[in-house]
Order: sequence, then structure tokens, then C-alpha cells
Amino acid sequence: MGKEDLIFFADNDPQTSSQHCVALGHAGYTVRYCPLDTLSNTLNGTLQGIVVLNLGNNVKAGLEAQQQLLADGRTWLVIFIANCDQIPEAVKAMKAGAIDFHAASVSTGKLVQSIQKAMTQLDTEKDLQLHRAAIEQHYASLTRREKEILRYVADGVTNQDAGRQLGLSRRTIEVHRSRIMEKMGATCLADLTRMVDLCSLCNVEKK
Repeated sequence: MGKEDLIFFADNDPQTSSQHCVALGHAGYTVRYCPLDTLSNTLNGTLQGIVVLNLGNNVKAGLEAQQQLLADGRTWLVIFIANCDQIPEAVKAMKAGAIDFHAASVSTGKLVQSIQKAMTQLDTEKDLQLHRAAIEQHYASLTRREKEILRYVADGVTNQDAGRQLGLSRRTIEVHRSRIMEKMGATCLADLTRMVDLCSLCNVEKK
């Protein structure tokens, strides 16, 4: 995620947010203001990004907005700005995944640091999503028999035992396993196991 990506600044008093919005704009970030109570609709179908909630004393409304984003299945990263005496609410926000919880007097420099941290996290999550998508595409290329054998491999079953349970020779299992490794792009058994765990590929009932 780069500086050209949109950052939403949400509260119910545009004057209190304008200073930060202008400063972030001067820093090269694209910032859009929206009322807090229209945040979910404003984001529309976009699933990922950064939201700054400028709340004053109304931290409860920010927590509700954060929970609504989570309920909608959105992975927007949230930065809170509120009066610094809201410690229990700050704890709740951070436990729910907020990037930072700043006092109302936060400097633009501190806010930019939080945004940069959020952008780094989004980039990491995007890379992970692309990695998962590639693994799932490789998995889809496996035959039914190869998927069946992969379940045994992921469970640590030896080739001999897998062959015995499937009524196949050990050599046949080895050939299938080699093809599975090639199709999945795995360099070793540990690599293949990590792929299975990452995408929960074998979460299906065994016959």
C-alpha cells in the first residue's frame, strides 16, 4: 500500500479532523473525511485499508464502528484518536486489532508513524493473501487421488502405511507424492506441510 492509497478520517466534527487531514495531505497521503455514522456505507465493498477514528470522548462509538467493520468481514486497520483518559476503551480497541490508540493531542508526526505501520501490515497481509491464493490454485490442480494422499502426508503417515490403508503399493505412493510436491511447488516435506497448514487444505472428512 502506497501514499496514493486512500485513508479515511472519520468523526462527527469535521473541524477537529481538518488539521490532521491537511497535514497528511501535505505529507503526500490521500485522505478522505467522512462522518463516523456513515463510515461503513462510505467504504462500500472495499475490504481493506486504513481508518483513523477521531473520537474525543465518544470512544464507545469508535468501538462500535470497529466492530461493525469486523462484522462486515473487512480488514481495515483502525487508528484511534481520543481523550487519553479512556484506558479501558483503549484496551478494548487494541484487543480488537487497532493499530494504535492516541491521545487527542497527538502530533501529526506520531500519526504518520501509525499510518506507516498500518501500511506495512497491510502490505504483509496482501503478500500473504497472494501466497495463499497461489497455494490454493496449485491444490486445485491435484487429482482426487493426489488430494487423498496429501491428507496422509500432512498427517505424517508414512508411505508404507498410507499405501496399506489405500490398497496401493509403497512405490505408487512415492510416485504420487513426488507429483504432489511438483504440482504444489514444494521444495521439501516441511514446505508442503506449511502450505497445508497455512491454507487448511485438508480440512475435509477422510473416508
